[in-house]
Amino acid sequence: DIGVTGVQTCALPIWPIFMRRSNENTMVWPLIESPEAIENIDAIASVPGIHALMLGPFDYAHAIGLPGQPQHPDVQARYADVMQAASKNNIDVVASLFSPTPEQMEEEKFNWIKAGARILVAGSDRRMLFNALTQRVRALRLTIA
Repeated sequence: DIGVTGVQTCALPIWPIFMRRSNENTMVWPLIESPEAIENIDAIASVPGIHALMLGPFDYAHAIGLPGQPQHPDVQARYADVMQAASKNNIDVVASLFSPTPEQMEEEKFNWIKAGARILVAGSDRRMLFNALTQRVRALRLTIA
């Protein structure tokens, strides 16, 4: 009886090394995605131990009555406050790229870097999961047809 794979892996002698290295290399990135977070951005950015501020424009847009519009000027304008607070506290900014095409993503990437973001995320987990499942469903339909 081998048992559950995850439990078996935890019993390996390297597990304590993995845990130590993981803890030593953990970064703290508060997700800024609400009006309250924006209003308190200076206080949040000044908390010791924070490595970066992660922008959540999709959820922020929804929170201010602009669902599905992370590129809306009202959303983007408030992130200037986040960039300024990060800069003032010598921490990085993480920006997620939401553009649907490679060409638009290139422009979005350039704009975020120009604004001061140093860490870019290639998209949201929801979009990536949706795209992956859509491809699988298409492939499945082709094998059934």
